[in-house]
Amino acid sequence: MLDSSADRVLFVVNATGTPPSQVGWFGTGAGSHMADADFLLAWPTISGSSVNWTLSHRLPNTNAQEGHGLPSVASEDPSTSTTAFYTLVPELTTTDASSPYSAVAWTRARSPGSSYPTASGVATTELGDAQTSFIYGSSSENPGSADETAPVQRHNQPMGATTINFQQAVALEDLDSGVVSRSSAGRTARDKGLIAHATLGSLALLIFTPSAILVARLGRDSFRWFPPHWMLNLFSTVLVIVTFALGVNYGGGEFDDFHKRTMPTLLTSSRPSFRSAPADPSHPRRIRTPLPRISHLLLGLVTVALGWTQLASGIDGEWQSGSDAQSAVPRGVWIVFWVLVALWIAAYVGAWVWGVVGKKGARAAQQERRATEGDKGLMSQTTRGTATP
Repeated sequence: MLDSSADRVLFVVNATGTPPSQVGWFGTGAGSHMADADFLLAWPTISGSSVNWTLSHRLPNTNAQEGHGLPSVASEDPSTSTTAFYTLVPELTTTDASSPYSAVAWTRARSPGSSYPTASGVATTELGDAQTSFIYGSSSENPGSADETAPVQRHNQPMGATTINFQQAVALEDLDSGVVSRSSAGRTARDKGLIAHATLGSLALLIFTPSAILVARLGRDSFRWFPPHWMLNLFSTVLVIVTFALGVNYGGGEFDDFHKRTMPTLLTSSRPSFRSAPADPSHPRRIRTPLPRISHLLLGLVTVALGWTQLASGIDGEWQSGSDAQSAVPRGVWIVFWVLVALWIAAYVGAWVWGVVGKKGARAAQQERRATEGDKGLMSQTTRGTATP
């Protein structure tokens, strides 16, 4: 939950159903991803029947790729340490070790002043804009020390990002379960960007790339298939590039899971799939050796399979864990996905069978034609040999 009043901002993080002894740490950050966030981490230290909480102001780790590493302590100088800017709120914080749930609350000035520790590239320290981006995460691994400089383990529980409108009432609940409740109407700009990312990626990997392969399969021996094959792959590659850019921009820029790590691979594999040498039977530079043709075909099939895997991983969890809405993907999306996959597989297998049958029929007709021409030639020779002057 986040509530704003006067010149200070109140943060309250709840872990419903999780006692303090099972809490590792909670973290929030003003920013769109770990590379530009201004962090505040909180963790409990149990002493007998009481619970004490440590607050630790941290900044992105500039030595980690995309900032996705252990955040650095913002300042160890007592005059600019965490307690100089952040104040624990005991009335809203769990202090009983036997409590069945855990909560920690703190406040911070909306405008902390020029002495507030920050770093180049970090999001603005002002809290009060109409739209302010936040990230959050948590871990079950406790630092085991009350020292605010203690190292923390990487988040191993639900994480995500959201946009909070300080001019409207917004509830950010149950960070440990990854559920966000919003009172403002409509989708955020970030969610709209993620929807565009998913839509363009689906067009590329469910429509254009499979269609390019199917055109090549159907037209290999019957029509000039290479121009439409090339154009479809070109459209697909452009869409994949735009999809990648949208994903990096709205997804946090961190390659920290399967879906995000496979996107650069897909981007790389999609480029040569339409730049390989032509295989059109009527093309003057047609590939005549089988190895390049087979390699081109296999690359296309691998690209399609990787694309489908990429889409499935995005549908399966990326929207629910990474969007502001954090809702389940509608069942209809899965239905459309599997219907299109099944239709393409059926069409490709059918085209392959049709090609095999057609080739056999063409060879049989050619053999019959040659046999007929041979018989005619033999009859002609016989006729010339028995002719009388």
